[in-house]
Amino acid sequence: MPYPLSSAVQPGDPTLADQYNQLRSDALRLGASESEAVPLAGLLRAYRSPLRFSIRGTTLQLEASENDPCALLINGFALETKAPLTLTPTGFPAGERIAVCALRSAGSPSFTLTAKKANEPIGVDERKLAELTLTPESTIESFRLTDADSVADPDGAGEGCTARCDGRLTLVSGNPCPAFDVPSADTLCWTPYQGNEIALLRPNQGWRTYRFDELRLPLSGMDATACQDIFVGKGAAGVELRSVPWSSLTNRAQPLARRDGVLVLEADPGLRYVGTIALSGAGKTRDTLSERNIWNLYGQEFRPLRKSAAAAQLGPAAVSRWSPYVRDKNAVVSAVIGLSQGDFSLTAVGSLHAVSAGSYAVLGIAIDADLDDPDLILNSADLAAHAAAPGPLHALISSRGTTRHLGKHVYAMISYSSGPGQIFNGSFLAQDQIGLCGGFYG
Repeated sequence: MPYPLSSAVQPGDPTLADQYNQLRSDALRLGASESEAVPLAGLLRAYRSPLRFSIRGTTLQLEASENDPCALLINGFALETKAPLTLTPTGFPAGERIAVCALRSAGSPSFTLTAKKANEPIGVDERKLAELTLTPESTIESFRLTDADSVADPDGAGEGCTARCDGRLTLVSGNPCPAFDVPSADTLCWTPYQGNEIALLRPNQGWRTYRFDELRLPLSGMDATACQDIFVGKGAAGVELRSVPWSSLTNRAQPLARRDGVLVLEADPGLRYVGTIALSGAGKTRDTLSERNIWNLYGQEFRPLRKSAAAAQLGPAAVSRWSPYVRDKNAVVSAVIGLSQGDFSLTAVGSLHAVSAGSYAVLGIAIDADLDDPDLILNSADLAAHAAAPGPLHALISSRGTTRHLGKHVYAMISYSSGPGQIFNGSFLAQDQIGLCGGFYG
């Protein structure tokens, strides 16, 4: 069918009904019949130019300029702004979903931005563009495009803000932050935490936001001699957890990379890195006060570490060399740290009961030491002062260097005696606990 159907009207030509209908067909359906095409108005109703938002603390800004305007349709009206529009949402509780809408005003060819609760109805002169949440300080915490009139993504996802990553790795289903020991588990969970959405990088689509229920990953078949990086990705059946093993407990085999500032698997950017775990045995792991095998990159919470020295009073196992404090080889803690910038701090608290004249004692912390071989026990504490008289002993170890605490490490409480006759105190009183205490965020 040739287009356009209509032709220029010449002077003196009558305005006939068929000419009018041809013009109407051109205007409504580009010359196609009603049975073969939808009206242009229906096609354009969802139109908008690409939206570009920037976030500056408490303020959201829609970018636009004279050379790069932002245009959209609201209630059949074509509107445009050639200047940036800003919005500072106020009066909303922290964490509540807030809808960001474009608002048309009668008599204006432009539009403004407005905020309302996400569960409130959208007015005829409004168009929902995005959703966001605020922190208790009213800073914008999360943001995602949700233009209700846009064409649905084939994966059922919305346009994504890279910051969106709601969830924590946990060994307890439905509990993202268990406050109790989990002595054994054979399944890892990615549980919603402060939301249930995550932005993933999709081929040729950019970042897309997906909603998820709890994701689970069986630990069967995983090697206990190596850490496992954990990723969230989009599979054929939906969003899923995946693991990539390290070459050991301290060396990552597959490098991570940043895409738009987000850590992903370098070999497959569609996999978003969310944390690292270690196993306590074949196909199982634990998360306890003395052994932390789960480290989260997102939604970090403080994970305490603690272990008491069980012996009451004992002298050192050796003189002029490091040995386990009060000969207790179980005064150890262990932890997994997924990234070198992960915060970590551990303090050893001891007590010197007696010391021989002219000698001294030092308390220390060993990393990954073979406590059965005194020649392999070395002090790795950052701070450790000697004592030549009875009294308290302290040692401190914390984040230092690029890879010192990366992976899974075991930290043991050790002591050094320069001469015989020294006696150290253990935890022989309930109110006088001796041992290791600290923690990290993860």
